[in-house]
Amino acid sequence: ETGLLTMDFCGGGFLLPKKKYAAFVEMAAAFILLCIIWGHSMMPPAVSSAESDWVAGLMDAWLPLERLTFWVRKAAHFTEFAAWGVVAFLNLRRFSAYRLQNFFNTLFAGLFVAVVDEFIQLFSGRGSLVSDVVLDFCGCLFGALVCVVCLKLWTAHKNNKREVGSDE
Repeated sequence: ETGLLTMDFCGGGFLLPKKKYAAFVEMAAAFILLCIIWGHSMMPPAVSSAESDWVAGLMDAWLPLERLTFWVRKAAHFTEFAAWGVVAFLNLRRFSAYRLQNFFNTLFAGLFVAVVDEFIQLFSGRGSLVSDVVLDFCGCLFGALVCVVCLKLWTAHKNNKREVGSDE
């Protein structure tokens, strides 16, 4: 195990340290997710509604709810920002050794992205809602909490593995 990852682009291979490769993938994921989040905010109202109606139409057979399109929109907000919470947490952990600071930095980044998201909607002919910022923030909080729980479980697993190995 060299700690290096072989990358092959256009037939020319090169070695990249695994940690730098992971950082590149995480930053690329954050950039792509921001493009998706803010790209949806730039959609005109008719296009956004058509997209939500299409998803609601797919779900209507399984989940016949009144105002299904409304719930699809809210679920999209929450899901996008839960993913943002995960991606932001993974990216921001490189800048702080303190987990609590990393957690709060992730929440601040989520709040910032949510406010910008709603600000962009003002210029696309759609309304801006404080309740959407709150929902986005809750999604980010959920994503960050998932990361914290996974990190705690992973750390406990590694420590348990170490203890078992030292007993032998």
